[in-house]
Formats: sequence, C-alpha cells, structure tokens
Amino acid sequence: MKNTPSDEPRVTVLMSAYNHEKYVEQAIRSVVNQTFQDFELIVIDDGSSDSTPEILNRLSEEYSFYFERQENAGLTPTLNKLNRMARGTCITGCASDDFWPPTRLEEQVAVLDAHPDVAFVHGVPSEVNEDGDVVVERCFKLDQMLDGDSAFEDLIWLRKRFQTTTHMMRRIVWEELGGYDETIEVEDVDWMLRVTRNYKVMAVDKVWNYYRKHGDNWTMSKSGADKLIRSEQKVARKLGLRYGMPFLFRRIPSWLLICRRSGNPRGYRYLWLILFFFWHRAFLRDFCLIVSGGKFPRVLGLIPQK
Repeated sequence: MKNTPSDEPRVTVLMSAYNHEKYVEQAIRSVVNQTFQDFELIVIDDGSSDSTPEILNRLSEEYSFYFERQENAGLTPTLNKLNRMARGTCITGCASDDFWPPTRLEEQVAVLDAHPDVAFVHGVPSEVNEDGDVVVERCFKLDQMLDGDSAFEDLIWLRKRFQTTTHMMRRIVWEELGGYDETIEVEDVDWMLRVTRNYKVMAVDKVWNYYRKHGDNWTMSKSGADKLIRSEQKVARKLGLRYGMPFLFRRIPSWLLICRRSGNPRGYRYLWLILFFFWHRAFLRDFCLIVSGGKFPRVLGLIPQK
C-alpha cells in the first residue's frame, strides 16, 4: 500500500464510514490485505456517533492510511470529497459494513489492463449476514449484469443490474462527468446512467464484494426508502420524457417492495400509481414535471406556486 504523498499509486480505494463499529475493522483489513498492493486507501468518517472513528484512527496508525473525521455531510458530498483526493489512475470503493475477497484489486486491474476501451468494470456481489457468513453466493448471474453497448438502455428499462460496491473505474470517468450530483441523496442510479451513456462498461463473473445485510442497512429503514424514492424520481425528471417515463414505470414495483420491507406506508401511494396512474395526483405531477421541465404542473395547481 502506498503511504507517502510522493508515491503515485495505481489504484485509490475510498471509504465513507458511518456508524459501523461492528463491521468497519473487517472492511479495512480486507482492503489492506489485498494481493495487489499498489494502492492508497483514503477513509472519511462522516460524523459517526458510535466508536467507528476510534476504530478507524487505531487502524490508520497500524496501516498508515489517510483518515479524516468530519461533521455529518451525507454520503454523496462525502464521496465527491473522497474522489477529489484520489491520486490513483483507477478508483474503487469499499462500504464500511462490507468486505472484499483478497484478490479483488488484482483481478480488476488485470481486466482494465486487458481492455483499454473499458472505463468501468463491475462484478458479482455475495450476500453475507451480520456475522459475515455467506447467505447468497452470487446475487446476480452474468447475463443479468450491465455490459457492453446496450448498458444504458438496459438500465433505463431495468433489464439488467449493477452493484456499485463491486466496481472499479478509471479516474478520468469521475473527472469528465464532474462527480456525483449532490442534489440526489442516493447517487448510484443517476451515476450509472451517466456512466453507461458515455463510457463502455464491462461485467465480469467474479465475486468482488461481500455485501452485508443487517438490521442497520439504510434501505431497510423508512427514511432510507424515502431517500431512494425521492432520488429516483429526480433521476426520472433529469432523464426527460424519452427515458424518464419508462424508468419511472419500471421502478414502481421495486418501490412497493422497498416500502413493504421498511414498513413505510408510502407504499400504498405507489400501489395507486400502478392501478390508477392517470388519475393519481402524484403521477400527474411527475409526468408534467418531466414533460414541461417544471412549469406546467403549477398551472394545474399540482405543486405550490413559488
């Protein structure tokens, strides 16, 4: 691992940590013990209220990686900050409650070296429980993953999937796209739509992340469900009529499932969207926002006048 400012690492590994005292040490050790060692590790604690910062400080002294503690800023601004600090020609990230197989970096770098036309590579996640035991060996099959020239359309129509926790990208991708949109709380769908529209994406049938499912996953909470749905509605509006409407329709069943899992009563709203979408106020509002760029729904009184 590259430790000094004068070093020029091949890869930068980023981690935004938040209230993961039970899991963060395993996450860090899975990164620093990679078979490929030409990398730097940058970690920011985003205002944790548990012992996560103390654990990270101890580990940063043990392994000599960069660690910073900040007031809570949210995931997307923190990811942008981390990416601005990156010095590697390739960038990847590890969630502070997940962990990696030891050959991940070695395999990802080899793929990008062998395919110079590919800007973004991603693999298969395994699902593990709170103790780190594998529950689902492979969450996706290779033919279910975004790949090649059709990746953008496949993502719009939700024909194929991705898991950003398994990815590695060339740093130029982040620089040319201008980073993550900080107006969108859950950044991954918007980011992947921009990536697949502008760059070649490659899927590899290898497990590159152990995704830990536990009671504190943000997607299992009511507030997390709200953030995800709000974010994807913003994404649909950004996409416009041609792409936004199919994306919106195809996401509604997933929103229902997310709301059901989180115990969020918003789910009933999306059931109405499915059954009576043309008569539903929320659908009309979203439809008009996409079609008119935000002007027409005010005429109808669907959203308040400024």
